[in-house]
Amino acid sequence: MKGDWPALVKLGQITRHHGREAKDSVGICHLCAAGQTNFDFNLFGYNDLVASRTDDLPWDTPSPLTATIPQDRTKLPMFYKVDIFHTCHKGVMADLCANAIVTLFDLNVDGMSVNSGIDKIYEEVVAHAQKHKLSLHMLQLSRTLLGFANSWSFPAGWLCSTHYFQTLKGFVLSRQFS
Repeated sequence: MKGDWPALVKLGQITRHHGREAKDSVGICHLCAAGQTNFDFNLFGYNDLVASRTDDLPWDTPSPLTATIPQDRTKLPMFYKVDIFHTCHKGVMADLCANAIVTLFDLNVDGMSVNSGIDKIYEEVVAHAQKHKLSLHMLQLSRTLLGFANSWSFPAGWLCSTHYFQTLKGFVLSRQFS
């Protein structure tokens, strides 16, 4: 079953998932031991990936989905599939975009502070969406959408990143940096 990861976690009653804190946790992956004791979550070498595989089920109570839908009973965790669209568009790319926006503030591009910069970036995204007849599924840009609560936090975006990336590309290319 493919879908949005937070929804799959709820549907599957998955307790070992991406939304967990990586340090001292039950794990961050439903398919492997990443984030568990002796399995650092940020090691991506082939041998690390092979060593972290596990047959342990990532839930305490099986979901009605895995209990009733016919499938290979020896590969139940594999029922929940990675959805590239949501993983990239709403996940990795949203974080990357949020970090790019905050970096513009850190570099003081166009003299933008966080507050004035959030408004300026949003105005440019709206103009880009209108120019290209794109639907923008938000009414404003905020610290919350950037996942940037304060100046010492690390941005972890929840914004719809495609329009922002297209706009940021034009925004950056239209300026001279020294």
